[in-house]
Amino acid sequence: MPPTVIAPLPFPGHVLTIGSWDSVNVRAIQKRLMELGCGPIEQDGVFGAETVEAVETFQVRTLDIHGQPLTVDGQVGPMTWAALFGEATVPPAADPPLRWQQRCWAWRRKRSA
Repeated sequence: MPPTVIAPLPFPGHVLTIGSWDSVNVRAIQKRLMELGCGPIEQDGVFGAETVEAVETFQVRTLDIHGQPLTVDGQVGPMTWAALFGEATVPPAADPPLRWQQRCWAWRRKRSA
């Protein structure tokens, strides 16, 4: 029987921090932190003080996808998630909105056309 391939867990689109209710993703974070030697930590799906400490340990030891130190805040946002689960698990950031002046010029060009 061929081995089962498990797709990487995608970033949930929100920062996970102490008190987060997203138990599925918290459990995945806890499991990954244990695999990386940032425990011991109970894999209970509760983002409590023990999880914060393990996340901070990971953040102190790890560089982000750009080779820069992670921010040590005990939270799992997109940069920490990418470092835990791989860059491909976090969608690229949306293009920033046009600044007000750029929107005005675009509107004027459209109006005069």
